[in-house]
Amino acid sequence: MKPIQIFATVATLAMGQSAFSASSTQGTMPRWLVGFWVQTVDEDGKPRDDTLEFKADGTVISYGPTCERAPPGEIHIHRGNIYATYVARKGIISIVLAPSKDLKHLTMTSVRTGNNAVYEPSSVAACVPAKG
Repeated sequence: MKPIQIFATVATLAMGQSAFSASSTQGTMPRWLVGFWVQTVDEDGKPRDDTLEFKADGTVISYGPTCERAPPGEIHIHRGNIYATYVARKGIISIVLAPSKDLKHLTMTSVRTGNNAVYEPSSVAACVPAKG
């Protein structure tokens, strides 16, 4: 890659990151989204074992089957879709969640399989361990 291309790429990423950070910390998190959301459908056939916690400060926390907590990610909302970005051991992971019209379901489509996972608000204000 030529030096000018590298600079342009880095500058674009830097501008995007600052815009991303600003949007996730300005208190623009919709009230209906804040709280715990439990996975209720997984078309890949895996156990429904994820819980997501959306916080008012623009962060999201993913919990595993026994409610083990992953490092927090950041939220960005664009055109009604929710973009969650996490820094993982090997790099950045991002997911896109599409809310239903009635705001009672969030659907994530797997890039790998094309199948959906659906999340619904939790009836308890906490992580919900997987039943199994």
